[in-house]
Amino acid sequence: MTDAFRWIVVNAREYLECVPLAARARHLFSTRQLELPADHALRRRNIAVFAADLGVKAEHLLRAKQVHGRHVLVVEDAPGETAGLSEADAIVSAAAGTACAVQVADCVPILIAGRHAAAAVHAGWRGTAAGVASEAVRALERLGATPSTLVAALGPSIGPCCYQVDARVRDAFARSEHWDVAEGAFAPDGDGHWRLDVARINRRLLEQAGVPAGQIHESRLCTACDPARFYSYRAEGAGTGRLMAGIAVM
Repeated sequence: MTDAFRWIVVNAREYLECVPLAARARHLFSTRQLELPADHALRRRNIAVFAADLGVKAEHLLRAKQVHGRHVLVVEDAPGETAGLSEADAIVSAAAGTACAVQVADCVPILIAGRHAAAAVHAGWRGTAAGVASEAVRALERLGATPSTLVAALGPSIGPCCYQVDARVRDAFARSEHWDVAEGAFAPDGDGHWRLDVARINRRLLEQAGVPAGQIHESRLCTACDPARFYSYRAEGAGTGRLMAGIAVM
């Protein structure tokens, strides 16, 4: 874990916090202590617990149906009843008293804070190839944020130590408009396979979108390496739970 992050306890639950981002906005990266299993009733209850730990009402925790794309859900005023039903992999809000949140289990969770707006991004390899992190910065800019003033935190995700991909994934990036920043994140790992650093690509996408490198912070914690603390789709399969990352609008 890098020095920019620390463990904190909220209501007897352990969370990860990015210190520079905490100076800008209340936020949390969850661990397995906040159970989000396949059981929908328990998951719904604990999502409400996460909202309370984050300091917002459950109905003001903005979420979306994640589809591994680049669409951004933008909320400028109090959220409507259908906000959580939209398909999106990034949520941007300028509504005071709300929080943006995503669920992950190896994908990169990105939290971004501006002066009066915030964003939560779910960046799997498909969303990364589509440039979802860049789209989130553009959405914040449309709400009045200046990219050079943003602070971003990349939470725990599967690292290149554990993430081997094949030519299908590499070819998808090679066909995308982001190959210039993605190529260096593929390290050869046998015939037709590579180790992929998805967090590195998202860092570069944020930089290209105008966020200064010194204001982008990575935890460098691998979800697959620490099954006692994190859920991991790659290590545990489709039935694993989910981690949450959320940020409040201040």
